[in-house]
Amino acid sequence: MHESTDNTKSPSPRSVMREVIFKVLFSFDTNRKHDGQMISMMITGLFSEEGIYNKPLVHEAEGYVNDEVEKQQEIDEIIKRYLFNWDWSRISAVDRNVLRLGVYELIYRLNIPIEVTLNEAVELAKKYGTDKSSGFVNGVLDAVSKELVPKEKLLL
Repeated sequence: MHESTDNTKSPSPRSVMREVIFKVLFSFDTNRKHDGQMISMMITGLFSEEGIYNKPLVHEAEGYVNDEVEKQQEIDEIIKRYLFNWDWSRISAVDRNVLRLGVYELIYRLNIPIEVTLNEAVELAKKYGTDKSSGFVNGVLDAVSKELVPKEKLLL
């Protein structure tokens, strides 16, 4: 009997959901076109590509995207306040959208521990960004988490 020596762990469905959300936000950032039907189709397609289709998770991802898009101006202003020695226009689309997702989750998703948000954002930055993206994203989100997260999150 041959045992697999592959020790890589499959990402959790929620990690896949965050990656799907990131891809949708990135797409909107670069294409500037979106509507409810397009969001639903993109999310369903991306989950299918990952081999995961879970209706409640798809609906949750749609809620994340719609809510983040609605709050994006506010989220961008928060990010800009924590860009020490960086100019908003110089941030890559990858880093910008990982930060958007991270800030959204830190401030508006009260049931997700801060550490989970930071770890997931760093992993997305490592996967899609440059060699410096993960450190940059971690620094900005860590600063936001220390000053702006609702007190309820500190109890998780």
